[in-house]
Amino acid sequence: MHRTIILSKQAEKRALLVYLYWLKTGSNQESIAAFLQLKSRKEIHRYINQCVYSLQKVLVPDYLGNQTRDFLLDQELTAIAKKFNI
Repeated sequence: MHRTIILSKQAEKRALLVYLYWLKTGSNQESIAAFLQLKSRKEIHRYINQCVYSLQKVLVPDYLGNQTRDFLLDQELTAIAKKFNI
C-alpha cells in the first residue's frame, strides 16, 4: 500500500517531471536519477509512487468514477464498434 508523502510545490513539480519522463522513456530508475541529477534511485521511486498514489486517489475516482476495468473496456470497445460499424 502506498503512503501519502507531503511534498513541497517544487518537489511536486519534480515528481511530476520524473513520472512523465519515466512514462515517456521507459528508462530504469537509476538512469533517470543520473540524467536528472537526483540523489538516488530511491528518490525516483518515491516520486513515481507518489504520482501513482495521487492518480489513484484523486484523478480516477473524481473523473472516472469507481468503475471496474472490465466496464471501462466494454465502454471503449462499444464506442469503437459503433464508429466502425462492427
